[in-house]
Order: sequence, then structure tokens, then C-alpha cells
Amino acid sequence: KTTPILINNSDLLDPFGPMGFGVLTPFKENSLSVTFDSLPDSVDITKMNISITPEYGKGYYTTVGKKASLFIFGKLIDQNEKPIELMYVEITGLKDNQTDLIFTNSKGGFEYEIKKEQDYSIKVIDFNAAPFILKLSPEDISAGGYLKLSPIQFIRKIQ
Repeated sequence: KTTPILINNSDLLDPFGPMGFGVLTPFKENSLSVTFDSLPDSVDITKMNISITPEYGKGYYTTVGKKASLFIFGKLIDQNEKPIELMYVEITGLKDNQTDLIFTNSKGGFEYEIKKEQDYSIKVIDFNAAPFILKLSPEDISAGGYLKLSPIQFIRKIQ
């Protein structure tokens, strides 16, 4: 609410509600562009250019942004503190049981977009180690942006 957002580099978007334009030409495509210098991590502008073909005497409502998703960045290490590299990882929501597969990079790093407010189970496929439970607070979720985790250690069970 404190970041100025301009439409067509001149009209300031009201942070408290809708914005009206009286200079749009009816029955003709009008283009609006959204510009800003910087945004907080918790905001994601999804429409930078908006095309509107207004009818005479009608109004339109469009959303230009949304609350940003929360991305987690992590690194997986083994019992010897070596990166768990190029491995599939299963991330499962503990409320909805939805599972996503991701892949670690050559340094054991991964990135994941949190879609729902819940705790998550992180498990390395074919690694024979107990899963890690990622507990997220409502504050973590509402802040949006990104959350960098400390390295997560997985210890293989020897059979």
C-alpha cells in the first residue's frame, strides 16, 4: 500500500480501491500499462499490460496483481554433510496429501512454491531416510516472497 504504482506512466493507482479512467475511447481497443519501481515481496503483479475495449456507458473491473506465493529454497545434505545431488524429492502437503516431485540440483539445492497453508513432508526418493517435516507458520505464508531454509540433513538407514 506504500509502493506507488502508475498506469500509463501518469495515473497513480489508488492503494485503497478501484481506479476510474474517463479517457478511454469506447468501441476501440485501449492499452494500459502498469509500472512501478519496486514492490514488496508479498505482492505479485500479474498483468503488466491491459487491453480494454469498452462499450459506451459500461464499466470494467480487472485485477492487476495478487498476494505473492511463498517460495522455499533449500539444500539437502547427507549424513556426511555432502549435497544430495540430482535426486528426486517428494514434497507432500500433510493436510491435502497432494504430492509434487521436484529434483535437486548439482549442489543439493531445490526450490518449491507453497500453494496452501499447511505443513509439508519432504522425502528423498530411493534414499532410505526418514522424511523431514517442514512446519510453516501463518506469518511465513502471509509474508509471501521467499523463505531460505537451513540445510536439511537426511541420514540413510543401513539395512
